[in-house]
Amino acid sequence: MHYSVIPWLDFTSLSHARSFSFPDSCPKVSFGKMISESDRLRIPCAIHVHHALMDGFHVGQFVDKIQEFLNQN
Repeated sequence: MHYSVIPWLDFTSLSHARSFSFPDSCPKVSFGKMISESDRLRIPCAIHVHHALMDGFHVGQFVDKIQEFLNQN
C-alpha cells in the first residue's frame, strides 16, 4: 500500500497521481489535517483501490479499523 499524509490540508476530495502506461493496482491512502469540530476530531481520508481486487465492503472494513484505532487515542 502507498500511504501519504498532508497534515496542512483539510480536503474533501483528493486524486492520487498515477501513470496509466504503468500497470498499478497498489492501494493508495492519504490522510489530511485533523480538525476539531464540536468536541470531536475529524480527519480527511482519501482511498484509491482497484475494484477488481476489492470492493466497498473491504474499504469499509479498513475504515472501521482506522476508526477503532483513532478512538483508542
